[in-house]
Amino acid sequence: MGLELDNLEESGMANLRKKKMKGKRVLSDEFMKDLKDGILSPILEAVKKNNNLILEIRDNEISIYYRGGVLLNIEQDKNSYFIKEDTILGYMKGTSKFDDVSIQQKLFSHLPKRYSIIAKKDAKSWADSFYIIMSIMDNKLAKMNKLEREFQQIVVCENNMLKTSNDTDYYIIDSEYRYKKMRPDLIALRWDSTTSEKINPKNCRIAIIEMKYGYGSINNDSGLLDHVDDMKDFLSNKQKVAEFKNEMLCIFRQKIELGLIHTNDKNITNKIKKINVDDKKIEYILLLANYKQKSNELKNAIGKISEIENAELKFAEASFMGYGLYSNSMLTLEQFKKKIHAL
Repeated sequence: MGLELDNLEESGMANLRKKKMKGKRVLSDEFMKDLKDGILSPILEAVKKNNNLILEIRDNEISIYYRGGVLLNIEQDKNSYFIKEDTILGYMKGTSKFDDVSIQQKLFSHLPKRYSIIAKKDAKSWADSFYIIMSIMDNKLAKMNKLEREFQQIVVCENNMLKTSNDTDYYIIDSEYRYKKMRPDLIALRWDSTTSEKINPKNCRIAIIEMKYGYGSINNDSGLLDHVDDMKDFLSNKQKVAEFKNEMLCIFRQKIELGLIHTNDKNITNKIKKINVDDKKIEYILLLANYKQKSNELKNAIGKISEIENAELKFAEASFMGYGLYSNSMLTLEQFKKKIHAL
């Protein structure tokens, strides 16, 4: 299956934008138009003005994230849109365990009462309420340890949304993808850059990123070895992998169209059409955050991992302490083992 975006009609993926197809993360043409300059445009503009928010594309639905948690889910329903009420109300569940019940309730009382969006004013009411929902989430997240998800969002921000994002080598396409037991944190497009602009799009490839924060995440039930095994299972399904690559390219194109990925390249739209990742191995990147490099626990966990046949296993290394991702800072398994055993 060819994966060039010019050939979407031949691959059948062009239909994804025309109608809702269950299980595919893509927005219809109508949804895209309403986000860009229609009734949902206040929502999109509010997200783009706030680097603490990211918008992810789902199955004809969008999820807006704050500090790694879902701030809002908006789904299309025939000719209108609606806010998924259970997402908002979820932040009140279990609130009695905290000391700020009255604060949470007071904040909730200021939210819009209408959960359907049938006009631009409805969308604006919710966009104007983002800071209230963020405060609601802050009150609850302050009592919870969700640092891994918060740092995932920082990775997205640094590689997609800042002025320096065009100089990194990876654009983050998606987060929290699901296939059987595989739940990678981030999906990226590797597009190596120069100091001025992105280079040949034919050298692009898809990268799957698993982020681990803190020692407890190395050897638990969803530890490194389990993630690698799940990745091997995913790669064994060649048809699924081809569909996955195509789906990610569609999301990338839509995010560029919506202005959710920062780029200085005025010719980016034409270059995207030349992207072909069909014959490129997926990079599987393990991003290990805040680990003591001399840790025996880390050495033992890495020692159990073997190479992945149909992917390039890499370990992300920091570039001057930031979370910008660069291809020359990605270590192979052998390089990473030598590094941690030499300490």
